[in-house]
Amino acid sequence: MVRRLVILIIFLAPFLSWRFGRPQPQLTMFDVGQGLSVLVEDETGWQLLFDGGPDNSVLAQLGTTLAPTDDYIDVVVISHQHRDHYVGLIEVLRRYRVGELWLTRADSKDPAWQELLAVAKQKQIPLLEIKEGMLRYLASGRVIRGYHPPANPRGDEAHDYAVVLTVEHLTTEDSPLGPSKFKTDLVLTGDAEARHEQYIGHCQISRVLPCPTTGAILQAGHHGSKTSTSEPWLKLLQPNVVLISAGQDNSYGHPHQEVLERLERLKINYRRTDLNGTIKIPL
Repeated sequence: MVRRLVILIIFLAPFLSWRFGRPQPQLTMFDVGQGLSVLVEDETGWQLLFDGGPDNSVLAQLGTTLAPTDDYIDVVVISHQHRDHYVGLIEVLRRYRVGELWLTRADSKDPAWQELLAVAKQKQIPLLEIKEGMLRYLASGRVIRGYHPPANPRGDEAHDYAVVLTVEHLTTEDSPLGPSKFKTDLVLTGDAEARHEQYIGHCQISRVLPCPTTGAILQAGHHGSKTSTSEPWLKLLQPNVVLISAGQDNSYGHPHQEVLERLERLKINYRRTDLNGTIKIPL
């Protein structure tokens, strides 16, 4: 009996240590080359996978990040219809149980996109359209808030439908007696460009949509391209750190020197997957 108990403990030890020893909550920006894939985990183990990169390399990264017995992802988000953001999700949808698939525009005729939608339909994964003002309250007390795209996007480019989400938590830190509000922990921007950042900046005069609070983690738009991560955007958010997902020695020259110099001038810390590999940060 004792021998059987010892064998059982030895067998379960790796799983128990992984489940209870892993720091939570956290953000993981996977090194998927010239693409984007970010995993968000909250205090309860709820998970959101934002994009899946250009190929199946995301699968190996998920395999080493999630617990060996964890085959369920609560929400998968596709920021927009460019291959470097969604192709890796085709196999993720096949191999993992997914609670919901969030997206915006879904009209691409690309065979890879059609395959992704076919897998989602086969697996009976519910689809949710993301719009500005969307709110999802989590059991942990955190909130997912949608800032882009607007209800009626202008333009026909995929980036005009880019998803911008925040992860927030309830706080009363301004005053113990004052009203509670949500503080921004993370801003996910996909490939949103300066004109989309400017649109979100209208929150400063909006009576409906609050601006993200300062001091959050910011995912740099469009892999650190000079068309994104504008100075007004950075001054609005005043992020604690900026994370840049880009492939090593990529042909686009991402991240652009102009963006790096802007971050350094504003004294904003940044990290890059092309130099640092996969990045993990507590939320």
